[in-house]
Amino acid sequence: KRAFSQLQSTFGEMDKTAVAVTRSALLAANATLRDQHRYLVTETQTVTEEDFWETHKSLVEEEYAKISGATRAGTSSLLQSHLPLQGKVTLGVEEMRQIFVLYPAVHKAYEER
Repeated sequence: KRAFSQLQSTFGEMDKTAVAVTRSALLAANATLRDQHRYLVTETQTVTEEDFWETHKSLVEEEYAKISGATRAGTSSLLQSHLPLQGKVTLGVEEMRQIFVLYPAVHKAYEER
């Protein structure tokens, strides 16, 4: 079993420092994840640190992508090129989908409104 601290993610090789920074950023930004981590890993020692993060591998990969500025292969930045720089912008279904894929926080805010 390969240690998560040397992870080959969708976005490339993550060294130990990148993994630590990414995990820390996730815990700082997500209170629910932080509470789960504290309870499962620290307090009850139900799971190991590595097992906890293995179950949250996709979160770590996505956060690493945000931190490093990487995007998934096939994700186009073409969206920005045809939008006007000023005034009201009307987005179609495809533009909205692309924004939601590129910026999950925007999708979450949209769903919560």
